[in-house]
Amino acid sequence: MLAIGCAILGASRVTGIDVDPDALDVAKHNIMECGVHDTIDLIQIDAQSFEDTIKARLIKKETDNEGLNSNFKKKHPKNMFDTVVLNPPFGTRIKGADMQFLKIATELTNKAVYSLHKTSTREFVTTKATQWGFSVEVVAELKYDLEKSMSFHKKVSKPIEVDLIRLTRISMNKRIKNANEPGVSRDLSSQKLQAKRVVVKTEKKRSMFK
Repeated sequence: MLAIGCAILGASRVTGIDVDPDALDVAKHNIMECGVHDTIDLIQIDAQSFEDTIKARLIKKETDNEGLNSNFKKKHPKNMFDTVVLNPPFGTRIKGADMQFLKIATELTNKAVYSLHKTSTREFVTTKATQWGFSVEVVAELKYDLEKSMSFHKKVSKPIEVDLIRLTRISMNKRIKNANEPGVSRDLSSQKLQAKRVVVKTEKKRSMFK
């Protein structure tokens, strides 16, 4: 659904991945139903190893009879996508799984990552993303009713508070400038307050999506 949403919103090319073949079959059906099959590529692969595979796939698409397209290195100097959108595991059952997915996403993007995380992990996610060279904004605070879908789920459903966050890559020049500015706080409490301020600002925007 995330891939379809990106295509409908105007992305010129979308690559979707999942390790589950049944999920991909459902995705293919939905993509055809929505009429965005010309925009989306689907790959069955484990998230831990998809980075190299996707890069190889994109390089192959950008080649011609004379070899590597001259514009390829300019368009994709290091990171392959403008935007990465994901709904990772929350890291409750397998500790750290959410951050493993998020780290891969940051390594694939030129600009931004949109990701869903438990609100209770906001401080930790903000700290790690800052260390990776990204600014963090909480775009929306959501209440998600997680229904029992796995054998290890003990309750029929469980309400979970979730953040939709946007990570934006900070240029090296800006990172150096910020580090040299006097009075810039490096402590975690300051980062947490910054994230909360963004939530206040976005409260007024939510009505547009209702």
